[in-house]
Amino acid sequence: MFCKYCGRELSEGAEFCGNCGTKTTGALQTKNEFNQSKKEERNELSKALLVTFGSLALLVVCGFFLYHLVIKDLIQIGKKGVEWASEKIEEIQENRQRTTTNSSNNTQQEKTSNSSNTQNVIDVDIDTLLREIGNNAARTQQIYGGKVIRTTGRVKDINEYVFFIVGNDYGVEDLLVNLISYEKSKLVNLQIGQTVTVRGVFKVNINFGTIGSASIE
Repeated sequence: MFCKYCGRELSEGAEFCGNCGTKTTGALQTKNEFNQSKKEERNELSKALLVTFGSLALLVVCGFFLYHLVIKDLIQIGKKGVEWASEKIEEIQENRQRTTTNSSNNTQQEKTSNSSNTQNVIDVDIDTLLREIGNNAARTQQIYGGKVIRTTGRVKDINEYVFFIVGNDYGVEDLLVNLISYEKSKLVNLQIGQTVTVRGVFKVNINFGTIGSASIE
């Protein structure tokens, strides 16, 4: 007889296995039974290993197809998204640069235009101009309208975009002065009653005069 657990041959009447110490009651097998038991254990182990390696192989194959069918496409989509974002950023930067350049060019053109008008400036006394507007606005427009004039007056009122000047003969009449864009920052430094000399394009609107595209000298 043989031990069921370790396969060691047992002497007749032995109560314990001399090799593993297992009690022989219910643990005895014939040689054939022992060999069959070991064969079954090896078969079970082989099946377990086969299932394990089969599962690993299946995972590898699934991963391969998943990469080529899904992940690869996702990577391509991600790359295209990055390229699109980069193009948009470049486009925004180009538009911003173009806007800055255009703004700078416009400002330079305004300065050039204003500078070229200096040669044709008409100096006008503000009190005389205001009286002429009050007496005959149409005639004043005919004489000075569209021309560059220069006049000196006192600041009567200031708002966010324009200011008003009056002469020494203070009355209800005043001139509205609309500064050219690059001069508008000077508005914050003006004070009521301050004497300023302005130059710009004259125009009569209804019954009051305006000086547009003006600069402070």
